[in-house]
Amino acid sequence: MSDWLAFIAKISVADTDADLACHHGGDAGTTAIAEAPAGSKITFNWAYWPGDHQGPVSTYMASCGGDCSSFSANDAQWFKIDASGYSSEDRQWAAAKLITAGSSWTSTIPQNLAPGEYLVRHEMYVQFSDTRILKFSF
Repeated sequence: MSDWLAFIAKISVADTDADLACHHGGDAGTTAIAEAPAGSKITFNWAYWPGDHQGPVSTYMASCGGDCSSFSANDAQWFKIDASGYSSEDRQWAAAKLITAGSSWTSTIPQNLAPGEYLVRHEMYVQFSDTRILKFSF
């Protein structure tokens, strides 16, 4: 078994893990608030995304039900506001388009979103080719 396969085989995350929703320490509330009205565009700038990490790109939001500074991300009811996968037209994954755009991605906040404080989560899912571990459905 390769080192990589051995590492993956050791990963075990419970669905109750506090780090699951937003990584280490991400469950705690945040005071980082930005004004972004419904219908506006928000851009995510990544410092770096490796060219060999190809796959879909998605953006999610969740209402804090009030003040996000004391909201637990693990209690969030996430909803998807955009998603892009593989394009058969240009034969590219969404991650390749993100890299071409200077490691940035722009999403539009839904026009009909109720006013309030929301968490925003941007996700990239890497497609690895070792099918001995992962199975993908499209």
